[in-house]
Amino acid sequence: MELTEIAKSKINLSLNLSGKKNKGFHDLISFICFGSFSDKLKLKPSKSFSYKINSSIQDIVLKDDLVLKVIHKIKKIYNLEELPKIDLVLEKNIPLGSGLGGGSADAAAAIRLMNNFLELGMSQDQMCSFGMDLGTDIPACIISKPLIAYGSGEKIAKVDFIKKYIDLMARLKMNTFHWHLTEDQGWRIEIKKYPKLQEIAAYRKETLIGHYNDQPHQFDGKPYGGFYTQEQIKEVVAYAKTRQVTIIPEIEMPGHSQAAIAAYPELGCTGEQVEVAIKWGIFDEVY
Repeated sequence: MELTEIAKSKINLSLNLSGKKNKGFHDLISFICFGSFSDKLKLKPSKSFSYKINSSIQDIVLKDDLVLKVIHKIKKIYNLEELPKIDLVLEKNIPLGSGLGGGSADAAAAIRLMNNFLELGMSQDQMCSFGMDLGTDIPACIISKPLIAYGSGEKIAKVDFIKKYIDLMARLKMNTFHWHLTEDQGWRIEIKKYPKLQEIAAYRKETLIGHYNDQPHQFDGKPYGGFYTQEQIKEVVAYAKTRQVTIIPEIEMPGHSQAAIAAYPELGCTGEQVEVAIKWGIFDEVY
C-alpha cells in the first residue's frame, strides 16, 4: 500500500500589511491561490522509519525540515512509543526560497498523509490548528484552495472592514466568504438566548505575544474582545448579496469551543469552569 499527498505551490495574488505587531510580526491581508506546480510526498509501510528527499533541481539540505517536525510532533502529541514504521519520500520540485510556500506545503501534505495513515481522525480545522504552531502558512496549505487570509476568530474586524473585504473578493471574482465566528479565544456572534456568550465568551483577559514556540510565553496584559450583533450580521449578509458573494458562517463543534464553555461550563464534557483561551493551539475543552 502506498499513499501519496500533493503539496501545491502557494501564490500570493496580493499582500497588504495593515499594522505592525510585537517582535516584528505584522497584521496582513493576503489573497492566496495554489498552482499545479507541486511537490509530492509518498508513504509506504516499512519495518522502521526512514525519510528521503529526491530533487532534480538542486541538492536539498534542510536545516529545519518541517516534514520531520510534523512526524515528531505527532509522535509526542499522540504518545507513540516510536516513530511510525514507514518509508517517507519527498519528491521536491518547488525551489527553496522561491516564495512559493514549498516548506509549508510539504508540512501540510505530511499532516494530511499521517492523519490518513495513522487514522488520527483530525478534521480539517484540527489539522490547521496542529499545523499553525509549526508555521503560519501551513493552515492555508492544508486547505489548498483559493482563499483570503486575515487571521481567524481570535480577532474581530469592524463591519466596515468586512465590507471592504467583500468588495475586494468581488473584484477578484471570488464568490464565497467563509466567516469564522467562534473560536477558543473568543465568541463573535450575538445569541440572544444565551447572553453570557456576549458577556463572557466574547472577551479574553490578555493575548499571547509572538509565536507559540517562543519560551517562556509572554502576554500583552490587555483585555480583548467584541462580537457582531445580529443586526450587524444581517447587514453584512445583505451587503455581500449585492456583490454576488455568499457568506458561510463557521460555528464549530465539538472543538474550538473553550470560549463558549467559559460562559456555560455545563456545555463542556467535564462541567469544570475554564477561561477564554489566551494562547493558540489544540485544547482539551470540547462540547
